[in-house]
Amino acid sequence: MHFRKVTSSRVKLYVGGLRLNHTDSQLRQRSAQYGSVINCHIVQDWETKESRGFGFVTFREEAHATRALADYPHFIDDDPITDKEKKMAVSSAAKKSKPSSGNKTAHRLVVHNLTPAIGKKTIRKLVSQFGALTKVKIDKAEHKAFVEFSTLEAIQMAMAAAPLRIKDVDLRVSLPDDQN
Repeated sequence: MHFRKVTSSRVKLYVGGLRLNHTDSQLRQRSAQYGSVINCHIVQDWETKESRGFGFVTFREEAHATRALADYPHFIDDDPITDKEKKMAVSSAAKKSKPSSGNKTAHRLVVHNLTPAIGKKTIRKLVSQFGALTKVKIDKAEHKAFVEFSTLEAIQMAMAAAPLRIKDVDLRVSLPDDQN
């Protein structure tokens, strides 16, 4: 298990390298030793509800998050967790998607590999776990969905969870070409 700062937050950390059997409560208990935890969750597969091996912890204060980042190695239930560095590719790309005056593509993702059976309602349900949605548009000819979130953090979470899986189909997630 390892902690990484989410680029848009000083108190929210990305936690990677989790085993599939780790639970939210175990992660919360482990994280609470660094300070007050206000939110904690392990990201799960939308269909199977199984862990995707990473999660997020939000601390009340920046000092608590800093302590968690500084402490190493990490354990859950006295079981050492191997630390495999996960690069959050979205961290540098997402900085480019920060809103600027007239930037209509801020907080936007593209979901690729849609099948005809996957509609707007299904996409909404799948990606709403990452944050509040402002718009979902399906391009059936291109087999893509264009998803707009209200926050940059939601983009980061969706990118970290990729590939998304629904109806036995792996969906690739990317930033729009004009944001890369």
